[in-house]
Amino acid sequence: MVCIGSGSSNGIIIDIGWTRTTVVAVFDNRVLQNYTKFTNRAGFRLHYELLNSLKVEDLNIDRISFRDLENSITMLENIEDDSDKMITCGPYLVKKRVFSGVISELYFTNNQNCEDDELPIVELIAELIDGLPIDLKSILASRMIITGGISNLAGFRSKMSSKLNNRITQEVGEISSLGDWAGASIYSTIMKKLKKSDSLWEIRK
Repeated sequence: MVCIGSGSSNGIIIDIGWTRTTVVAVFDNRVLQNYTKFTNRAGFRLHYELLNSLKVEDLNIDRISFRDLENSITMLENIEDDSDKMITCGPYLVKKRVFSGVISELYFTNNQNCEDDELPIVELIAELIDGLPIDLKSILASRMIITGGISNLAGFRSKMSSKLNNRITQEVGEISSLGDWAGASIYSTIMKKLKKSDSLWEIRK
């Protein structure tokens, strides 16, 4: 659905969800299930890690709501901003580096002895590309699309591209984002209209 929404039939989709992040290869509008990867480094884990870091800062995390954390994340100008500049988080002012540090650690750092479902996203993408047939590697690696709000943070996609190019020999194309399930909404709208057409009986089946 994301590929169709982006105007392509091929690509590697990185879906950063709430409970897990899934990396999927799509070729000729078909999901290559055998190459699908996932990790629990996703939205829920990010909030959990952020609360732990704020607790280390001696803040009362009971006074910080889910919405407070979301708002603070959106105030980051760049995920690599490790400055001591302050941003609002509920009733507190917190250094930007606390948030950027957690994001970088969660999504890009490969800790030793990780379980298979705890690998960072870059490692999942690299494993998927490394395992693809030789004739598909360049086709799929040239088009990567991220879904999920975190992907819209400044610096997130450029850092992912840099990490990937350092990890694998296959050249990686620019990583784009459709935001939160933009592809799914476009696809579902198109399909609803097509199914109402009497001339497209094969789709109605």
